[in-house]
Amino acid sequence: MKKIIIALSICLFSIYCFSQHVYIKAYGGYGIKVQGLNYTLRTENYYENDDSANLWDGYQAFKISMGKGFKYGITLGKGITKNIALELGAEYNHGKSPDMEVINNYIYDYDYTYQMFVKIVDNIKLEAKMYQITPQIMLKSSSESIIPYITLGGIIGFSSIKEFYNGQLSCNIPGYYPFESMKTDFKYKTNTSLGFLAAMGAEFIIGDNFFVFTELKYENIISTPKQGEYTRYIYDGEDILKTLSKNEKYFEFVDQYCESENNNPNAPSKKLKNQFSFNNFCLLAGIKSSFAFNKKSNK
Repeated sequence: MKKIIIALSICLFSIYCFSQHVYIKAYGGYGIKVQGLNYTLRTENYYENDDSANLWDGYQAFKISMGKGFKYGITLGKGITKNIALELGAEYNHGKSPDMEVINNYIYDYDYTYQMFVKIVDNIKLEAKMYQITPQIMLKSSSESIIPYITLGGIIGFSSIKEFYNGQLSCNIPGYYPFESMKTDFKYKTNTSLGFLAAMGAEFIIGDNFFVFTELKYENIISTPKQGEYTRYIYDGEDILKTLSKNEKYFEFVDQYCESENNNPNAPSKKLKNQFSFNNFCLLAGIKSSFAFNKKSNK
């Protein structure tokens, strides 16, 4: 957030120093996801007793985009000509994934005497925030009352992503072993992201130097985590976060690794890189106010 404030301050100072006519826009809206990327949910459950040890796991891909959700922004701009303007904006996006749930049922031959039916339910949801800096150029018409325009630009994104997991393993015999429950919160630390945007809209004059506008915008940007850690780990109702070793709590996301590299309890574990899409179409509405700074004439 500090980087956004600094960038906007520099932009505002530059515009004030080198131009006589500037404007400011404030807006809000809602984004609809497009071009989601696959998120792979791995289900893994393990239990053991005196007679057995069993491991079940499976994989299922969900196509999601964190670009779905509310967004708010502010833009500073300067008219270069009557039809061209340069802008620098700051935007905040808050998105959530739908609940991703996988239910697996297994038949387990217990002690070779009877069968147990084991049910495993895994549920994950994601929540993401992204702060964006958006340098852009606006091309607009010369109409007097209704001013259509298009905007093209880039996106510099700073995101944070959290993953919330809730899992349960149970059998068809109430109160009988096995039963397990787990709740975890996992926080991704991401790299700075680069993307692009394109928009079309219209401004409506409602007073001297005062406008309202509506806009349809497409944003294309992807976030890639570099590290992650568990911030909550509840197993069968007990908080065991502090008991986790370093390789159980912390993770690094890499292009390739060997499983043997994750055997060191004093070093973060490695996982393959994954990407999160923030792509979206969003409908925005806002207000715009223009300012003019008059120079004092020298007599």
